[in-house]
Parts: sequence; C-alpha cells; structure tokens
Amino acid sequence: MNYEFSSNSAFGQFETDDTTGRVYIGFASEPRENVFSQKFRGSHYGSCIEMLIDKSELLHLPEPANAVAVLHLVQGMVTLDCATTCYALACSPQQFQTRQWGNLSRYIGEIEKGFTRPPFLKSLIEEPPVIERILDQIGEWCPSPPPRAPPAEQEWPKGCQIPLSYHPVPDIA
Repeated sequence: MNYEFSSNSAFGQFETDDTTGRVYIGFASEPRENVFSQKFRGSHYGSCIEMLIDKSELLHLPEPANAVAVLHLVQGMVTLDCATTCYALACSPQQFQTRQWGNLSRYIGEIEKGFTRPPFLKSLIEEPPVIERILDQIGEWCPSPPPRAPPAEQEWPKGCQIPLSYHPVPDIA
C-alpha cells in the first residue's frame, strides 16, 4: 500500500472523486465506496475506524498492494484514528468481528470525541510492532535507554583540601 497526505478537510475538495484503487480516510464525506469518515451530518460514529468496521462492505480494493491510502492531516500530522484505520485496511473484514478490534474502535472513538486520552492503548493491541508504530505516530513512543553503569568515584587532586566551615545550628526538637 502507498500513502498520500492532504490537508483538505472534505472529500469534495479534491479535484477528482475517483476512488478506484484509492481509499480516503478522515475527510468529511457521506458514506461511500472507499471513503471513511465520521464527519458527516447525523453521524453516530466517533472515528473512521468505527465506520470502517461497521461498513466494511464499502471497502473495495482490487489490488491492495498497489492501492493508495490518502490520509487527512490535522496541523500537519496524521491522527491516531487515521493511522489505525490505515493499518486496518490490510486486515480482512472477518478480523473486525474480534473483541480486540471492537474495543480498539470504541476506544479511538472516545479519544476522537475527547472523552479520554490514549494512555492504555498498549493493552488493546497485543502485537509489539503495531503498538510501537501507533505510539510513534502520536509522538508517545519513547523506548527506555540502555542501562548504564554508575559513574566511577572521583578522587580529589593531590594537595587539595576541601574547605569546611562549622556553623552551629540550634536544636529545634
């Protein structure tokens, strides 16, 4: 799959509306073939992934390997919703019926609606490379640095004295 990015806010802002071999994710549009968005009048969807899972019959890609996913950019960044929907394009519609996909779509819908933040995202997906890609996309991926040995003790140079001074302190107890 190939990827393109656009800051257009609505599907109607594109010069052509050809969806053959192209999937548009996150652009405001009524439900139609290869266009997935939660942004349309009367929508009860909280995210694009919810719509893809619920309306997977709208996805028609004859050659998925040569398909192009066009992703909506928000302030120059791909949203977690668009990134997850893009990952889901490689899955079969039968996989969407699993509990994990249901939980993930509901959770991302809550994030998109502003009901929650994504700290427990790792518990919804069990594959470490997928977790890393999603967290990297939202800027939350920060693997811990390798452990270091403690610093060696430093010796004072010869002939050097540490200046000490005594200041009596009253006992307050």
